[in-house]
Amino acid sequence: MIIRYLTPEDEEAFWDLRLEALMGFPEAFGSSYEEELHKSVQSRRERYLERMIYPQPIHFILGAFEKERLVGMVGFRQEDRMKTRHKGTVWGMYVASEYHHKGVGKALFMELLDQAKELDWLELIQLWVVTNNEAAVRLYELFGFTIFGEESHALKIGRQYYDEYLMALNLEDLES
Repeated sequence: MIIRYLTPEDEEAFWDLRLEALMGFPEAFGSSYEEELHKSVQSRRERYLERMIYPQPIHFILGAFEKERLVGMVGFRQEDRMKTRHKGTVWGMYVASEYHHKGVGKALFMELLDQAKELDWLELIQLWVVTNNEAAVRLYELFGFTIFGEESHALKIGRQYYDEYLMALNLEDLES
């Protein structure tokens, strides 16, 4: 398995895996399958390239590849304004179902933290996770993230509400 930054050449694989994630686990993401599916190819391309790929190093997406296939991904975004650039956000964590419990998520997250630790000014990493996603919560806690809040009714799908934990990791805690 290879973990690396996604590039412009990975755009199609990214959107295929993202749509799979949104369809299979709609409660785990703020975007919906229907919203993403109906965006034009040009709109998706611009978003992928201009907001997710090219602002490296403060915005990046890591991919886990089994041979040539993208089987997992996680995004990271560091704030770029002076007052908030000490914070970063993890987003879009997903591993294809057939690769669950094979260490892919752990490897992706370990690499994300290694890359994030190298960023200037970064002190705190935050993420949001649906409260009923126990496997994800355990993974994040394994890396030292703690719950610092809970948002009730954070997402609504049909008539069903989902709550989210707000979790954070102070990078100084990794060094001690």
